[in-house]
Amino acid sequence: MKGFFLSGPVVVASIIVIYFGCRRVSHLRLLSSCYLGIACATIAAAVVGVLSSVLFEYGLGDRVRMQGFPIPLAVLVWESDRWTDFVPPRVVQYAAILANVLTFIAAVLVLITLVLRIPRIRNKCENHTLTDIPRGNV
Repeated sequence: MKGFFLSGPVVVASIIVIYFGCRRVSHLRLLSSCYLGIACATIAAAVVGVLSSVLFEYGLGDRVRMQGFPIPLAVLVWESDRWTDFVPPRVVQYAAILANVLTFIAAVLVLITLVLRIPRIRNKCENHTLTDIPRGNV
């Protein structure tokens, strides 16, 4: 259950970042196509998070390999003639997958929020029909 010490804070931090990212984007008056693009990017980030959790494997040397990124789901160690896997309980694995997915979604929302701060891009995405209504007596 030591895996909760790593995946728990990552889940909480990612949820906080996602909340504030969604709040920031929802207050902007964007075109519906921009919101559709943001939704597609978020879904793609979730898919990449699941795939990186299950399929991505990297080495930490000649004798140790990790499966899953950014939080590993399993550790593989070379012991004399074969690889031995050290796998945490299933609940910890699900928490790590959730943390990986939320991390990728949070990263995409932070990137989108930063990109929308660029005036040229923000002007293309803003819905000017809501702000071009004349004020005063009509």
